Amino acid sequence: MGFSRPTRWRWASIQQRLSPVLGGCESKAERMRAINTILRGRGIASSHHIPQERLMNMQAMNVYQFTYSAADFDEAFTTLQIAPTPGKAKSAEFRSFSDYDPEVKYLDFLKMVKVRKIGQSTPRKNEVPYPNQSRIDLINDLIRVIGRSGRKFLYSKDHNRFAAFHWADGKLWLVDDYTDRPLLMDEDVRGQHRHFSHGGTLWGLVCDFRDYILGDDDANHNNGYGGLYCPHWGYPDDAMEFIREYAKSIGYLKPRV
Repeated sequence: MGFSRPTRWRWASIQQRLSPVLGGCESKAERMRAINTILRGRGIASSHHIPQERLMNMQAMNVYQFTYSAADFDEAFTTLQIAPTPGKAKSAEFRSFSDYDPEVKYLDFLKMVKVRKIGQSTPRKNEVPYPNQSRIDLINDLIRVIGRSGRKFLYSKDHNRFAAFHWADGKLWLVDDYTDRPLLMDEDVRGQHRHFSHGGTLWGLVCDFRDYILGDDDANHNNGYGGLYCPHWGYPDDAMEFIREYAKSIGYLKPRV
């Protein structure tokens, strides 16, 4: 899927305006104001945060910790499951456990574990904000630029919404654009990619975004596929070039050496 001619002109206009405008900006805040002015003028308005209505209406997910006793194993250990209810979390953990012990019965499994909720995908009242919220804002804006161009990755046309990161209960979450399901972006949690509506290339990309939000200043390609330098997106060349230039201008993407 490519750009129509008017859309190509629009992106070319943005790209031509981007470098000279940013060249006169002395601070990062000035650069961001200049970028957002250009994007708003071209119908790509910045919107850092997930609307509160969307947060309240989406299916809330909880983080459940399963503790296995040393009485049943060589040593005690814990695992995590992400699910809307304790019952669904127990079912998911049992399926995972039965891969290692297919003979175990569900009721016997429940006797082995203790379960407690340790997190949730919706922010708590008076929750302490994430110290690097600005990084979440930058990445959400970058996702909107990606989703407004080319094949419109990370954007659901059916639901008119973008994938978006947010911070809740001390953890980083990614809300899927198609299912609206919150995914816990934690390397220690298995299987979240199975609930992601896109393929491995974009899962690698959003994991790069996760790493950047959590403090890695050079996260592109951390998780394979080349990140924003991947040559296989099927986007028009001018759209990919603008996305990369935009990502450089906000400090996410490093120039190739």
